[in-house]
Amino acid sequence: MQRVEQVRSIFEKHKTLISLTATLGSTLAAFAGYQARQSHMKKLEEQLQEIRGTLHVEKEVIEKTNAMVRKSTWNDYKYV
Repeated sequence: MQRVEQVRSIFEKHKTLISLTATLGSTLAAFAGYQARQSHMKKLEEQLQEIRGTLHVEKEVIEKTNAMVRKSTWNDYKYV
């Protein structure tokens, strides 16, 4: 029982310090979460840009192929 009173006394004497420490810890945890989210979003954006670039190149290849097919005639495919 005496131990409980000692702990209670310590908490009563230092409740402002304990409260500030908890607030600081919570703020740091929130900031770490924010930073992790920002880093993840940046990585996703880079991957998306890479995919867009690949699709753009593939689209150009398809358009060039289609243009070549449209330009060709039946004579191009005849056997000599």
